[in-house]
Amino acid sequence: MSYEAGKLPTEIKRELIDTLADIYRTQIQAEELLEDMDFPPQARPRWDGSQEVTAYWRQVVRALELGAVQRDGVRQLLDTVLRRWPGNEVLKKILRFLSEEEQERAQSADNAETLYRTVEFVGSEAYPELLRLVRELVDADAVQLYAGHRQAAFRVTGLPPDRVEELRERAARIAPGVEVLYGEYEFRPTLYTRLEVMGPDGQQFEIPYVPNTTLPSELVPAVWAQYRPEVAQDANGHLLRAVVDYRDENGEAHRLDPEEPLHNQGVRDGGQLQMSAESTAGVDSWLRLEALARARDDLVDFAAEHPEFTLVEMDDDRLPLEYTVELHVPGFAPPQDLEAWPPDPRRIDRHELVIWMPAEFPIQAPRVRWRSDVFHPNIARGQDNKGAVCLGPLMTDYTPDLSMESLCQMLIDMVRYRNYEILPHDYRMAMDYESLVQDIIQRGEYLDGDAAAWAFSWEGQERIKEIGGTPWLTRAGLTERADRSRFLTVERVEASPDE
Repeated sequence: MSYEAGKLPTEIKRELIDTLADIYRTQIQAEELLEDMDFPPQARPRWDGSQEVTAYWRQVVRALELGAVQRDGVRQLLDTVLRRWPGNEVLKKILRFLSEEEQERAQSADNAETLYRTVEFVGSEAYPELLRLVRELVDADAVQLYAGHRQAAFRVTGLPPDRVEELRERAARIAPGVEVLYGEYEFRPTLYTRLEVMGPDGQQFEIPYVPNTTLPSELVPAVWAQYRPEVAQDANGHLLRAVVDYRDENGEAHRLDPEEPLHNQGVRDGGQLQMSAESTAGVDSWLRLEALARARDDLVDFAAEHPEFTLVEMDDDRLPLEYTVELHVPGFAPPQDLEAWPPDPRRIDRHELVIWMPAEFPIQAPRVRWRSDVFHPNIARGQDNKGAVCLGPLMTDYTPDLSMESLCQMLIDMVRYRNYEILPHDYRMAMDYESLVQDIIQRGEYLDGDAAAWAFSWEGQERIKEIGGTPWLTRAGLTERADRSRFLTVERVEASPDE
C-alpha cells in the first residue's frame, strides 16, 4: 500500500491521532511537545477547551502534512514523541511504515509533473500582495489557482524549508491572522461555487466557495457553528461527532472518508451532502438531537392543524428547547373567594403555558408550566410551585418515541376538564359524599386540592359540563343515570273501531 508524499493513509493517521490524544491530553503537554520539535507558534492550532483532544491533534497532523514544519514534519513529530516514549509500539509501527514507503518511492519514478504543489492563504483578500510575496520567496513563476472569499491558492514548484518561517512572518504583516498552508495534490485545486449540506435535524444549509481540497471533517464544525451549544455539544462541552454522506446524481448516499479531500471522493460543484449521527454505540447526545428535531416538527404540525393551539414563540428556529404556547379553549381561573363553599371559579378562554425539554430529554418526558392563572386539580396554584403540571400517564408511561402531539392534545383536554384526576386510588362508592370531599382535600394528592374538591362537587360538575368537560362519574367508568331504554319493551297498540 502506497500513499501520497507528505500525507498519511487514513487508518495510519487515525492511529497516530488517537495515540497522541491518549498521551498528550492537556494544553501544557501539547505545547511542550510542539516547542520541542520547533513547530512554528503561528502555525499551531488554537487549543479550544470546548473541542475534543483528538480534534486538536487532528489539526496538528493536518498542518504537518501541509508543510507547517517541513515536508517530513510527520516523521519529525514521531521522532520527537519516541524520544519520550521509546516503547510505544503504535508509534514505532507508524515510523516503520513511513520508512518503507520512502524507500519504495525512492526506487520508483516520481511523476512530479502531475502534482499541484500549492501555497494556500486563508483569512485574507490581499490576493495581489500575497501573490507577489510567493513569487519573491518561493517561486518566481507561481500561478494563481483560485482567489476569492478570503482564501487563495498559488501553484509553485516547491516550498524551500528555509523560507517557511519568513513566508509566514511576512504574510502576517500583510494580513494579520492569515493562515498559510502548503499542499500537494494530484488534481487541480479550485473552488466549488457552493455545496448544499443538510444538518442532522434536516435543516438545509448552503456553503459558498469551498475549496475542493477541503476535508469532510472540516465541514462538520462549520455546520455545528449554526446551532446553539446546548444542542451542538455533549455534556462535556465537546462538539458532537458526525459523519458526512455525499448523494450522487442518482440520489445514492456514499459515506465520505473524513480525512480525504472532497474532490478525491467524487464530490462535484453544487453537490448535496448530509451530516448525520456517527454509528458509535452509546452516543446519547444523538438520540437527544434527533428527538429535539422530531419534537419541533410535531409541535409545528400540531399547531398548523389545531387553531385552538397557538405556538407563540420558540427560543430557536432550528432546534428549540422551549416553546411558549397559547390554548384557546374554555377553562377556569381561581375564584376570588377561596374560603366560600362551593367556590365560584371564573370561566376563561385563553391560557398561556411553556413547554420545555429538560437536559435528559428524550429519556425523560418534556416539562410543562402554566403561566396564566388557572384552577385545576392537576396544575399547581401555590407560590412554591406555581404553574407546575402533573402529566399523569404521560410521565408514568412515557417512552422516548412518544409523539409530542399526544402531549399537545393532553394539555387541551386537561384544561377543559376532559382529562383530569380527582378520585383517590382507593376510592369506594360506599364512602359518603361529605367524607369523600374532605378526604380529597386532606390527602394532598393533587397539585390543587381546592380545585380537586370543587371538581368533585355537584356544583363543580355542573360547571364542568357547561364548558363541554367530562363528568367524574364518566371518568370513573360509571354513568350518572342508567340507560333503561334498551331494556324496555315497546309494542304498538292498534286503536279499536269504536274509538
